[in-house]
Amino acid sequence: MKTLKVKRRTLLLLLATLMCFSTEPTRASVLGDVANSMPAGSWAELKTNGFTPQYLKYPGGNNALSTQYMGEGTWDPIGKQVLFLGSGHYNSSQLHIYSDESNTWTRDLLVMGQKSSLGHGYNHNTISPEHRLLGFVKITPSFTNIYHYDITKKTWRKGVQGPNGGGIAHALEYFPERKKWYVFDGSNGSVREYDYNSDTWSVYASKKYECFQGPGQPQKGWYHNFASYNPITHAIVFGGGNTSASGFPTSKSWCKMDANGVITKLPDAPTILQLPHAKEGGLITIDPVTGDLLVLNNVGKFYAFNFKTNTWSVIDDQATRPSALNRSSANTVDGFVVPINTYGVIMYGDYAGDKSTIWLYKHAQGGTPVTPPTSESTPGSEDQALLDDVPPNSPTQLVVIGQESPPPPNEDTPNAPPLPSGPFATLCQQPTTIFCQDFNDPLPTDKGDLREAITSNDGRCEALKSDPTKGCPEIDAGSLKFIVPSNSGSGGSGQYHVRFADYLNGQSIGPGQEVFIQWKQRFSASFLNTKFDPGAGWKQGMIGAADEYSCSSNEIVLVDTNQHGYPNMYHACGFNDGIVTRVGRYDFDYQPGGPGPCLRSDWPENSPTCVEYVPDEWMTFQIGLTHGQPGEKSRVRLWVSHEGKPSILAIDFLIQLRNNKGYGKLWFLPYQTNKNKNQTHPVGYVWYDQLIISHTKIPD
Repeated sequence: MKTLKVKRRTLLLLLATLMCFSTEPTRASVLGDVANSMPAGSWAELKTNGFTPQYLKYPGGNNALSTQYMGEGTWDPIGKQVLFLGSGHYNSSQLHIYSDESNTWTRDLLVMGQKSSLGHGYNHNTISPEHRLLGFVKITPSFTNIYHYDITKKTWRKGVQGPNGGGIAHALEYFPERKKWYVFDGSNGSVREYDYNSDTWSVYASKKYECFQGPGQPQKGWYHNFASYNPITHAIVFGGGNTSASGFPTSKSWCKMDANGVITKLPDAPTILQLPHAKEGGLITIDPVTGDLLVLNNVGKFYAFNFKTNTWSVIDDQATRPSALNRSSANTVDGFVVPINTYGVIMYGDYAGDKSTIWLYKHAQGGTPVTPPTSESTPGSEDQALLDDVPPNSPTQLVVIGQESPPPPNEDTPNAPPLPSGPFATLCQQPTTIFCQDFNDPLPTDKGDLREAITSNDGRCEALKSDPTKGCPEIDAGSLKFIVPSNSGSGGSGQYHVRFADYLNGQSIGPGQEVFIQWKQRFSASFLNTKFDPGAGWKQGMIGAADEYSCSSNEIVLVDTNQHGYPNMYHACGFNDGIVTRVGRYDFDYQPGGPGPCLRSDWPENSPTCVEYVPDEWMTFQIGLTHGQPGEKSRVRLWVSHEGKPSILAIDFLIQLRNNKGYGKLWFLPYQTNKNKNQTHPVGYVWYDQLIISHTKIPD
């Protein structure tokens, strides 16, 4: 069997290699086509839809543009879209979105569900691509708030208020290797750190005046600062700005902060390093291919800093430079810049009324279709794509990109085989039992706030029966059956939930209490053996607060991360709270407290000590949660048993919960984040049965 796996993996890698060296690039989009046609060192116009004279003006507001004093926007490499928030003087904020797929600009006029004014864009936009979170910082002279936009759910969250000692135009940047958000404050020469998981602020560094001030200039008071993450050197560069002191001094000073948190002064720039303001400054960004820092200043001069040679140079791009970008202040007050790593180009927005234009600049050849986390990144979400080899049990049906996909094999919809006999009825009668469900009777199918229901992510179940790519779970032969259709999206199978707090007089399981949830589950071979695209993984179940929906702040989630073939867990909708332990410098045990290490590095030949999924048998899963007192850690456990075998403690882990909302709701669902609806694959089936929720551990 191992030889067969190696041969199949070799065949897949050979096929991938041939595809990588294809001389015919796949036509992806208008943006992709223009980028692919550009030689290094050239400019080209990107003709888009919707970037009109009125697009950057807030409806019903004044004529001030939302790109006023705007610096760097963000690129979402998963959704392939540009996103940034901004507002003009005395105008409300707008979220601007450019879609690569449609080549069209759209906007959202509401923040947190209402008209809001969070200030100019400055360098206040940043993104965590792996979590699909856009961050925007609102700064007043006395406090700081980060607003996070969930790109997938299209919802906002406002973080806790942090300190600020004056100044408003600082810079925000997310550091993937450090899993933190940083505000670079030239007004006080400090770096402040924000932890999304704990929703807390701290001062990371102080008195870093050399990153903002020049020789003989004031130590404090620098604003219109810049910051940009460098995916090549894995560092954040920051600094620059101007002050309101006599003579209006401007800065050429800057620093870098590496993945270890070390801050180092870099050679002064030959031009002002200041965000667009009053016809000064320019647009500053990092080239996503080389990692060079690029500065297009207010008079059309273009500079690059090479981190390998530690030197500045002038970019000679006049042969293809648009004449519009040579005019005074074209690149300052009303412009914006976005590095697009997917296509290896940089987008420049030039607002000039009815002559507004989007330009692309290619500094060097290259592109990164997917940006994986680094080898030291902490797992904790099914959203993380790891740099791993071809997985075991990959489908033997190979599909070449660019060719028409063959349809999945025809097969009759299977029924769930009968459950083995067991003490289910007896266990349900115990005084410690909270809830039992044998799935023998029909359940409501409604999106309303019901105690228990089976629902679809796309509307009422009855309305979807004619769509083969969407559906709801159903009661079938005394079990709850989910179907994973070919060409289905992330939530194409629907979900089941029960609000078990209703069986506790509305009270959730809180600090000092325990809850144990056990069920039987069966997977078809077609489900376990299919490598779903993009392979982020699928969920089994979630427990969370009684009054919240899925992907909430305190969830405990059971998941097959990246389809490794074994259950693992995370906390808080995947926002870095991985229920894992670090092994050495680069590795992780995905089943901590289990029978032996289940290391990420062992995959795809998983260690024999991993507790794995098995197709076509009834497996039993039990989650145990001992809720700690406020400020104390909570204990999370997972037991797994194969049909006819005793249970195995697969996970035993202490974790600091993000809040004390308690636990009173359970979901079952084979949800797959970002599942590619264009992928043709065999139909998969998943069954659940004999659900028990108890105050005490449920015996085998």
